[in-house]
Amino acid sequence: RLHPRGGGSVDRGRGERGSAGSRAEAGVARGRISCCERFFTISNIVCVAQVLILYWMIREGGLASREINPLYGPPPQTLVTYGAKQAAKIIYEDEWWRLASPILLHAGVVHIATNVLIQLRVGGYLELVWGKFQWVVVYVLSGVLGNMASVIFLPDTIGVGSSGALMGMLGAWAFYIFLRWTKYPPERRTERNCQLIVVLTSITLTIMFSFADYVDWAAHLGGLIGGCLWGIVVFAPHGPNSKVGTVVSVLTFVGTVILYVVAFAYIVLFVKPDRELLDLDD
Repeated sequence: RLHPRGGGSVDRGRGERGSAGSRAEAGVARGRISCCERFFTISNIVCVAQVLILYWMIREGGLASREINPLYGPPPQTLVTYGAKQAAKIIYEDEWWRLASPILLHAGVVHIATNVLIQLRVGGYLELVWGKFQWVVVYVLSGVLGNMASVIFLPDTIGVGSSGALMGMLGAWAFYIFLRWTKYPPERRTERNCQLIVVLTSITLTIMFSFADYVDWAAHLGGLIGGCLWGIVVFAPHGPNSKVGTVVSVLTFVGTVILYVVAFAYIVLFVKPDRELLDLDD
């Protein structure tokens, strides 16, 4: 029976019906999403593609020695041939597609295992909660900004991996949790708190290990910045105050586009990688 003036159960129902994100998140949490929907997400399809591409690269280029590639993967020449981030080819041969293609590539078995496990655990969940379009925007554009940062700060290195895109996904997730902080019903606040702790811990640990050998710290940080910015663009209109959120979203979108344009211009005008790297895939 309903309370005459609308009791707590009615308000909670209205809160969960307030947005598509609320309904989707509640549905995923309560197991209302079918197994087929959980499995056939863009995130999972990307994971499968990444594994197949690595298999094909190893099949075609063989396994490099541990001295050359300690991650149990193909030699650098093969990575470049299949689309690794290489500033020399991007700038001198106009292969700008290399700002996106490294998202699908990984340096070896160890590399892909860590990234794919994270994406399988988190990527599909966020795609179901956010929506496919929103997830793709955050994932891809964060990865692109990460690769742009790598070109700027590490122009003479080869870069592959979805780590920048994953960092962007985590950054956007943190903003999403903060934005909806007061919208969680009492019975889900423990889950909210745990999610935030997991996200912030993952970001902190990744940044700590980003400066180790064979790790592209610029792609990680660039992807994280991109994810935070695109998270604001995508999710701010759905906050407590939709009008203010929409204004914030538009302003952030303009600022983010300017950031990409400035980064692109800086790469064109000022980044001068070693031309000898052009012969790496010959």
